[in-house]
Amino acid sequence: MTQRSPRRTEKLTLEEGPETYYLYPRPPGVVLGTPHIPRDIIGLIEEYVRAYRLDLTQPWRLLDSFGGYGTGNGEFIDPQGITTTPERNIVVVDTYNNRVQILDPIGNFLFAFGRPGNNPGEFNSPQDIAVDSLGNILVADTNNNRIQVFDPKGNFIQEFGRQGNRDGEFFHPNGIAIHPNGNIIVADSGNNRIQVFNSRGHYMSKFGQRGEEAGKLYFPTSVAISPNGDIVIVDGSNDQVQVFQGPSAKNKLGEFLYAFAQGDFARRRGRILISHPKAARAIAIDSHGYMVVTYPGKIKVFDPRGNHIYDFDDESMNPYGITIDLNGNILVTDRANDQIHVIGV
Repeated sequence: MTQRSPRRTEKLTLEEGPETYYLYPRPPGVVLGTPHIPRDIIGLIEEYVRAYRLDLTQPWRLLDSFGGYGTGNGEFIDPQGITTTPERNIVVVDTYNNRVQILDPIGNFLFAFGRPGNNPGEFNSPQDIAVDSLGNILVADTNNNRIQVFDPKGNFIQEFGRQGNRDGEFFHPNGIAIHPNGNIIVADSGNNRIQVFNSRGHYMSKFGQRGEEAGKLYFPTSVAISPNGDIVIVDGSNDQVQVFQGPSAKNKLGEFLYAFAQGDFARRRGRILISHPKAARAIAIDSHGYMVVTYPGKIKVFDPRGNHIYDFDDESMNPYGITIDLNGNILVTDRANDQIHVIGV
């Protein structure tokens, strides 16, 4: 594969005595912290992270694109979920190739893992992905109705969940995120609910039920965590985004807070879900609470209270999965062109 030219990136260097630490982009909602970095240095890093945000002072533009249709390394068929690792590598769910691909920060292929099937380490149309504070990769293995966990090199660690509607069971889980306290938050789409697990994958709690009223869900497709720990959900077939109370000792998990980005409600035909063609797909949140939501042909930006403030339009794209790197650039999967796009100023 031809090596790509670096795009504009940025990193923070912290020189503390004899040691130098480098801060690279991380996925929103992931707690910084490894056994190799002293706690006081992590404090400096976290302070820097809180100062970073999307740049909304200038029009956005397409900075870079990579990938394309195919089964080779660095090629995709219907890429969906996307995130980054603590080392700033890009992790992509290559959905119809039933694998996960790891790319370096400028889009060069590093390695891949997974193949079609239902055994450990195999996938059936995986939809979303998250990375925890240790760099472990969690995959929503959608049509196998489970979550799989891999180490940073793609080695299988464990799985949890199976098809069903009981606690800890799933029906087509589409979205996954890591709360700052380490909890795993899963959009259990076909069961119209959100399930919460601890860092070991043990069931803890749930909220949500099918409906159109505030606080009810209809095929939630994506989940993200705000800077204050709220759980933000793309409520797919209700064509809106809803915000709920996150895990807290003082508040009730799953308490409805507010909704925004309401569009036309989905049409229904019997028991088949038919989402509105312009409905929201996925969401990411920056360190100041600004939210970016994908729609067919566009990306919308909302402030921390859900007020619409900016659009990036490109009808040639079909954006789906989305994440924000520490430079404030947006990484988005494009299902129409089987590519990854980098958008920024």
